[in-house]
Amino acid sequence: QVLQEQLNTIERIKELVPEVKVLGQTQLVLNSVFLRFPNGIHPQDLDVLSAHVEGIKRVTPMGHYRTMMQPTEKHVGAKAAQDMYGYDGTGVKVAVLDTGVDYTHANLGGNGTVDAYIAAIGVDPFDPRNKERDGLFPTPKVVDGYDFVGEVSAGEDDDEYIEFDDDPIDAGGHGTSVADTIAGLNGVAPGASIVALKVCAGQGGCPGMSIAMGIEYAVENGVSIINLSLGSDYGQAFDDELVLAIDAASAMGVLTIASAANCGDNPYCTGTPGAAVSAMSVAQTTVPGDFLPFVMVESSKYEASHFPWSASVDEKSTLFQGEVQYGDGEFGNTDGCLPFAPGSLEGKVVMVDRGACFFSDKVINIEEAGGVATIVANNVEGPPFPGGFGGGPYPLTPGYMVSLEAGDEIREMILVSMVAENYAPVAKIDFNEFVPTALSMAASSARGPDMSFNRIKPEIGAPGANLVADFGTGNEVSIFGGTSGAAPVVAGAAALVKQACPDCSPLALKAMLMNTAFRGIKSDTDGGQAEITRIGAGELRADNALAATFLAYSPDDEAPSFSLGQLDVTEDTVI
Repeated sequence: QVLQEQLNTIERIKELVPEVKVLGQTQLVLNSVFLRFPNGIHPQDLDVLSAHVEGIKRVTPMGHYRTMMQPTEKHVGAKAAQDMYGYDGTGVKVAVLDTGVDYTHANLGGNGTVDAYIAAIGVDPFDPRNKERDGLFPTPKVVDGYDFVGEVSAGEDDDEYIEFDDDPIDAGGHGTSVADTIAGLNGVAPGASIVALKVCAGQGGCPGMSIAMGIEYAVENGVSIINLSLGSDYGQAFDDELVLAIDAASAMGVLTIASAANCGDNPYCTGTPGAAVSAMSVAQTTVPGDFLPFVMVESSKYEASHFPWSASVDEKSTLFQGEVQYGDGEFGNTDGCLPFAPGSLEGKVVMVDRGACFFSDKVINIEEAGGVATIVANNVEGPPFPGGFGGGPYPLTPGYMVSLEAGDEIREMILVSMVAENYAPVAKIDFNEFVPTALSMAASSARGPDMSFNRIKPEIGAPGANLVADFGTGNEVSIFGGTSGAAPVVAGAAALVKQACPDCSPLALKAMLMNTAFRGIKSDTDGGQAEITRIGAGELRADNALAATFLAYSPDDEAPSFSLGQLDVTEDTVI
């Protein structure tokens, strides 16, 4: 009946606007029709539709989103859950709504060769091999899937490039890393099955329509858990159609795990669709055994963030140092995006500015000219972060980011030395100066509460920088981080609990995980206990969840948390 009503509505709309294009439809999680108007949609169009077409309740643009192990597995109790309780997620289907999955990777049960990946993806976005299964998919691990977006990057206004096909092969890598974290060879729930739903194109564009249709596919095909390592900062739950879709999926027994966002310690910046009441929004904590690095220039010490794809400064390689230089030393190539003269940076630590090219291009260019380490100065306010890898060979020298303020101070020191002529400041990256950060918030992890209703979001935390499958390599691994990496850790734990309690509702699963979380997580800003608006209930402990003997949640809020909302308090008040 719903489908027929939609078809009737589409027919009436086409009578008014013959050129309108139907992009897709959903019936279960949203009663929705996705349309593209030839010249966009304007307020007067809405008036015409409302006046002449019955049954339309709401006309709204769909949002656009972006793609935000072994030590972690042990740290969060997943290893104990497997060894002590015998649960590994067997029988549980987890849907990964992302850039697709490289089902040819060895960690995900594939052939484990680059040739197999090329056979699945082809040589360019228009190769028919990335639209057909070709006998390589499904696999015993990646058991089902669909492509709701196609291979071409999908921007907000580029929905004419959205194409559907049966092959969810990953062209971006993000989804492969998520899937491996959840249920790969060394994943949190290695017995679980993956349903690969490609809703983000290779360059990270994630149309809201594709995500909604992916959620519907998951519900229709027996999935128990959905992972959404994507979102929109400062998302408002009351005005996001995906929130409605997630809550509908939860009502049908499917729990959605979503990353909180990577916008740092800024009130209300946590995103949608994780702000949905029934979704579990995940913050990022530091990886066990991790350290906060510092870059030292002369006697000044600056907090830094390591590029995880570059060489490490650790217990084995403890010290990198040299004269520090800005760009080519003559105010040229200050962003490091062009090759430097061969040998011109020999033995030097080189600082360049963020922007204009991939972070990895900067490090490689400096390394090839003889530089021993790279410092990238941020070009906006905010904490430094682990910049992305742009492809090509991995650097053999370390790269770090410092803040805008730190970059300004270092640049000033260099300028003073250039005037003095006989003085050259020395930069040093010394492991002995690093500070252990286990059981702490990651600086980039978003802060809540949710903007619409002041609900507690995020609700739980997990380490989010793990060594997982690297797409297209056959069997290699790389670091994958952010709340995008934390959410699948929780999704894997949810699969363990679902295996132990197959009749548990999404709310019960959330309660078991949140009730048993570890509260002793430190703030990254002041070293005290992390605020509830940063970490929610605490850091994930899967073994504790499986040992739980009761549940606690608020029936009125339908959540395992109790939010008092925003209170204006001018004096001591009893709540």
